[in-house]
Amino acid sequence: LAARPLAGKSALDIGCGAGLVCEPLTRLGADVTGVDAAGENVSAAAAHAEGVGLDIRYMAGEVGALDIGTFDLVTCVE
Repeated sequence: LAARPLAGKSALDIGCGAGLVCEPLTRLGADVTGVDAAGENVSAAAAHAEGVGLDIRYMAGEVGALDIGTFDLVTCVE
């Protein structure tokens, strides 16, 4: 059985790009939202996540302009 230390937690990845941080967070049990200013990045990330069976909410736009809720964990890598 895989460890899921983030089960029951919500996570936001700002500037998610292709989802390279979102996918491991999801595998660790988090309910993940990825936001990127570039719509093409969000499209690629969503397609990949769907292809590997991961349920990740991706949104395109500026994070300050989106009504996305609150989170237990926020990442912004690179």
